[in-house]
Amino acid sequence: MAPCSTCLFDEDAGQADKKHISIWIENFPATQSAADVKITIGTNLCTGTATNPLPCLVKRVLPLDNGGVKSLYVTVSVPIASVTGWVPIKAEFISITVLARSIKSAEKAQALAYYKPVPIMLYAQYCKTCNTGSACIVAGLCGGGELPVDGLKVERALYTIQILKEGGGKLTFTIGEFDKVDIDAITKLVANLNVLIGTTRATVTRVLSSSSKTMVFECTPSASANAGHVMGSVQLQPNAAVPIIQKSQFSVILEDTNKVIKCVTSSEVSSLYLHSRGEYPVYQGQPCQRRCCLFIRRFHLLECSSY
Repeated sequence: MAPCSTCLFDEDAGQADKKHISIWIENFPATQSAADVKITIGTNLCTGTATNPLPCLVKRVLPLDNGGVKSLYVTVSVPIASVTGWVPIKAEFISITVLARSIKSAEKAQALAYYKPVPIMLYAQYCKTCNTGSACIVAGLCGGGELPVDGLKVERALYTIQILKEGGGKLTFTIGEFDKVDIDAITKLVANLNVLIGTTRATVTRVLSSSSKTMVFECTPSASANAGHVMGSVQLQPNAAVPIIQKSQFSVILEDTNKVIKCVTSSEVSSLYLHSRGEYPVYQGQPCQRRCCLFIRRFHLLECSSY
């Protein structure tokens, strides 16, 4: 049956996170109220009330007549599931005021599928120096009033952040779809939270928040052997008793600000040093006889070619 214009998720109106489902049941007896219907989703019997809606609540019932075919529209809140996969939905007519000639019930075996969203890197920022206090970044600024280096998300690519190859500084990550975990009131850390950048492990220094939707935390990158592009990951084992690890991957560009690029001409060799903050490279000693080096932008390598 096609959805009717009056059958709306008014409980979810304006909310991005929908928490209700609609059920259409054909050839169902006439009902007077939600008390006339018993709904079971998986193993959860929907006996919730307005003050205590757990595990699930029959919010609304509406008898329909579609060309002589009697049916019932039901709005039900979705119960929490402990595992992913398909569950059945069963509807039973239990009215004591309206008589039915026989037991009326309907069931669909694979009616509702639960899934766990994949954790994802939502945001990353890097500071060379931090503010003192409860967070490295305060009012959008690093220590000394400097702007943080923001990560970049390109369509169909992993979230990418640039940091110094030499390590140090502070990364602030915001991860989506991690399970909510308890933060130690003293250490401000959580158990079994690890960050890998290439083959090195960063040190998690502080967890700022953890909810059912996002986790925000800070970590200090370790020094890496080489500059270039590497893969990174944030790994969380929410329950120490359950060997399930949630993982969010991202991309890292390791920048070496002390890298020396030699410019070779037919007669001499000069050294160029990469300077941060967008300054053009400074020639050390005698410059190249021909221009053969190009400065791309802050924190990017110098490209050299001879001609």
